[in-house]
Amino acid sequence: MCAVEIGWAAPDEWSDIMTMVWRTFLEHEGRVYSQQGVHSFFEFITNDRLYQSFLTGYYQIIVARLKGEIVGMCSLRNGNFLSLLFVKDGYQGQGIGTRLVENMKRYLKTEAGQYNMLVKAAVGAEGFYLRNGFYITGQLEEAGGVQVIPMETLL
Repeated sequence: MCAVEIGWAAPDEWSDIMTMVWRTFLEHEGRVYSQQGVHSFFEFITNDRLYQSFLTGYYQIIVARLKGEIVGMCSLRNGNFLSLLFVKDGYQGQGIGTRLVENMKRYLKTEAGQYNMLVKAAVGAEGFYLRNGFYITGQLEEAGGVQVIPMETLL
């Protein structure tokens, strides 16, 4: 497992975080998404309301840092909904995503008083979530050109 530090994102890290997310998205999910799906995703991560939600603490982000570089991130919205989970190319398969999810689960259970975490997993990512204690709760959905599978884990 890679020796990364996991912690809350600082406001001045927003741009670096979203740049990593966008590049990683294009390398993986962007290849299989429709043009509409790629556009919808870009609009989501560049929306000023999302950034303002982050600054006010409503959109929570934890990051994985290796020697000061952001190599992974995980975010929450609406209390217990895992919004984004990305690990930079070259660092995938080293347990970083699992550590990010574990840290967010621990936060939700011990500090936020939640009993579950929800996610709409990208098609192809459901195996990762199943290995990390999630189960499928519904059928494949599509919105804005993005296909997802609703999943949940109990904390």
